[in-house]
Amino acid sequence: MEILPIKGEISMRKHKSISFEERVKENIRSIKADQKLLDQIDERIEKRHNERMKQIPS
Repeated sequence: MEILPIKGEISMRKHKSISFEERVKENIRSIKADQKLLDQIDERIEKRHNERMKQIPS
C-alpha cells in the first residue's frame, strides 16, 4: 500500500507490480501537487544559495 497525494487515501497496489521508474514519476507528481512542500524546497534552496554566496570572498 502507498499513500497518494490526497491525504489519507490509500492505494491497494499490493497485487500490481509497479516499476521503479513509475514509482519515481508518481512521487514527483505528488510532490508537485503539494504547494507547501514546494515552498519549503524553494526556501531551502534559497537559504543554501545565500550561505554559499557568503563563503565566496569578494
